[in-house]
Order: sequence, then C-alpha cells, then structure tokens
Amino acid sequence: MLKKILLLTVALQSLSAHSSDFYSLSAKDARGKPVALDQLRGKVVVVANTASKCGYTPQYRDLQKVQDSYREQGVVVLGMPSNSFNQEDLEAGKAAEFCELNYGVTFTILEKAAVKGAEVHPLFKYLVAKAPEGGAVEWNFEKFIIDRTGQVVARFRSSVAPSSSEFKAALEKAIAQK
Repeated sequence: MLKKILLLTVALQSLSAHSSDFYSLSAKDARGKPVALDQLRGKVVVVANTASKCGYTPQYRDLQKVQDSYREQGVVVLGMPSNSFNQEDLEAGKAAEFCELNYGVTFTILEKAAVKGAEVHPLFKYLVAKAPEGGAVEWNFEKFIIDRTGQVVARFRSSVAPSSSEFKAALEKAIAQK
C-alpha cells in the first residue's frame, strides 16, 4: 500500500511539473527571500544551475555579462547553486558571496537545491520537462532560456558558454519575440 501511495505521489508531482507554467513556480533567493517568478512576465529569463568548485565556474563571469549587456532589453539571469554533482559545499548565502567577490555577480542567486534526482527543485523539474532538448541535467552550468511568455525555448549544456555565438543567437531570438 505504501509503495502505491509513493508511486501516486511521484506521478502527481510529475503531472504538476508538466501542467503548471513558469510563472506559477516559486523559489527563494540565497538569503531565503521569496523570488516572485510571476513578476518576470514579459522578461527573457536565463536560468543556470551553478557550483563554486566546477571547471565551468568561470561562466559566472559570462552570465553576469549577459545580465549587463541585455538588461535594457528585458533579460534577467537567475543562478541556482546545487551540490547535485558534489561541487558546491557552500550554503546558498555563502555561494552568493563567493559569486559577488570572485566574479562580480549581481544577478539573483537562488537557494541551494538539487537539480536532479528524487529531491530536484520544482523549477528544474519544470525546466527539464519543458526544454526542447529533454533529459536530466547532466552537469553544472546547464543554461535554460525562457521567453517573454514563459516558454522554455532553449537549453544549453555546460560546455556551451553564455559568451558563445550559439547561446547569444538563441538569447537574441528570444529577445526579438515580443
């Protein structure tokens, strides 16, 4: 009986990840303050899972450049620290401080959370389910682009930097769609 209840719970959670929209999701910033995703309507949002001890950690700098370069065009960057790959041992507040001090990050750093597995944060459950390229998050610094209507329009694995022409083209396409 317990096994059936667990399976039903997992199925309902999966269904809710597929049926909700981006703006109905909730998150908290690194200091525990709620981040209202519904206030991002009309914005182009870039979400990345991050870690302070990863070979891709310098992408923080590129993500900040995206925020700075495209802010006037309605782009918002969100980073979610995760220890899903055992490369983030800092608590969320300390991870945010690390980003600010070492990479000049001013974009929003969210609470530390799992981005894969049984405890995956609802935001990443949604992003993975709705991304054009499916499958679980494979490593740190995967990036998702959400258009002005809340649709996940692009996904980039860790090896594609935010400074790459491929990423910029997808971002600019999302910006151009009004």
